[in-house]
Amino acid sequence: MVERYSKDDIEFKQMSEDEAVDTFVKDGYDKYVKRSARYGSNLSPDSNWAKSPAKMFVAFYEDKPVGVMGFSEYKNVLLGAGIHIREDERGKGLFGILVDKILSEKGSKTLYINVAREGLGAAFRRKGFKDMVKDELPQDIQDDLQGTEYSDQVQKWMKLKAKDMAVDKPMPQITTRKKIKTERTKHRTYSGKNFPEWKKILRGD
Repeated sequence: MVERYSKDDIEFKQMSEDEAVDTFVKDGYDKYVKRSARYGSNLSPDSNWAKSPAKMFVAFYEDKPVGVMGFSEYKNVLLGAGIHIREDERGKGLFGILVDKILSEKGSKTLYINVAREGLGAAFRRKGFKDMVKDELPQDIQDDLQGTEYSDQVQKWMKLKAKDMAVDKPMPQITTRKKIKTERTKHRTYSGKNFPEWKKILRGD
């Protein structure tokens, strides 16, 4: 039995939500279910949060599915499709490994995640997530959230933007770009700051 997982212990396989659920069931584990069943009365199973096709990333240890996390793509944003770790595998570092996998797959799109379990919000914040600004969501997604209530009052809505991670990237160097003077032009050599990657990050490309 593993006491603490490292990322090198885990192999990920991408699959649909249905395939992810079936993978756990075939391994004799039935505690992981689809979003429409998990949300219940907290968020409509007919909402885009529940029914948009999701990409799920299932974590395997020696062919055993031990955790899963995913998202769905909707109108140029990503909606969290949940995170689940097998009950007998919790507290072994899988949460961080799953979140790191999602962040590596999300690209520069904004990822919105709702968290219902107490204490999990703080864990996401330690990974760089911020409180969600609902007004930035597509209007129909905002409408999905109207009137949602969680009896334990620990629901958190968070986002992680690509520009929030720019501070972790090294400052690009100043480069010199040259233009050659010709008969037709009077251009001379000049230098300037060339930050193409940062520009992409801050624009959210």
